[in-house]
Amino acid sequence: MTISLKLMAINKPLFLITDGGKRRLDGTLADAIVAAVTGAPEAIAAIVIREQVSTSSYKPAEVDCLRGLLTSLKPVCEQHDVKLIVHTDFQFVHEGLADGVHLSIASESIGGLRAELPEESWIGYSAHSIEESENAVRSGADYVFLSPIFPPLSKQDGREPFGLEQLRLACSMMPGRVVALGGITDTNAAACGEAGACGVAGISSVLLAADPSVAARRLASAWESRKTS
Repeated sequence: MTISLKLMAINKPLFLITDGGKRRLDGTLADAIVAAVTGAPEAIAAIVIREQVSTSSYKPAEVDCLRGLLTSLKPVCEQHDVKLIVHTDFQFVHEGLADGVHLSIASESIGGLRAELPEESWIGYSAHSIEESENAVRSGADYVFLSPIFPPLSKQDGREPFGLEQLRLACSMMPGRVVALGGITDTNAAACGEAGACGVAGISSVLLAADPSVAARRLASAWESRKTS
């Protein structure tokens, strides 16, 4: 059954997720994000700041560190109509430093946050099954990261990749809401779009690239090369 709710329109295809520590700890995170945003502003929908989550051996960012990062990024993101999304810490939305929040299964309830946050706020959700994706969209998520579509590039993941056919099924049930995540590169981004995804998301493919500006343009170009029926 197709889900239809009045949610925020996703009108650009790329969602870039920070890696949780490497760039931040070597002092290059803000520069990498600015390079990507200015490199492909017409294609980047959102930057998802995932520095609050303990990943690998990295220490999660302190609140003041995050506040400083968001403050420095907000002007360039606003200039290029790129949403600045924070993982879990929705207080930054109330402070006007973020445009939305990204949740996972262990996070606050989507419905509760939808009622609490400003009406124009985006709410995203990380899902690992079609059923979980459906539940998130029904509850008010504007988009879901469905993963992994392909074997992830940035971490080991014991989950079996969905592949394009399952992605196609999910997109047919939730048109305009499913963002493909996991192993996304400029060689498979177009195929995700052809399967019906409203966008693609990645961690290492752009923000960990040697030149995030070039990598963002390459991924945007790959998306635009998809076949349209």
